[in-house]
Amino acid sequence: MSRIARCRRNESVSHRGVFVIGAPCSRSAASQYLYGIARDAEAVAREIARKCRTDLLDTGSREARRYL
Repeated sequence: MSRIARCRRNESVSHRGVFVIGAPCSRSAASQYLYGIARDAEAVAREIARKCRTDLLDTGSREARRYL
């Protein structure tokens, strides 16, 4: 039996930082269909980029800030 991951806005609730695409109602009712997956993929990419920028800023190094 397959299990559907519990997620909030495509991010796993139990495993932070793990993103799911294609699960029913991940972001919307369309998330399980191809056109919904495409929208979700864009949103996940933006969220991952945002988290990476935040992590780099938290390090406080000049080298990390150079990439922002």
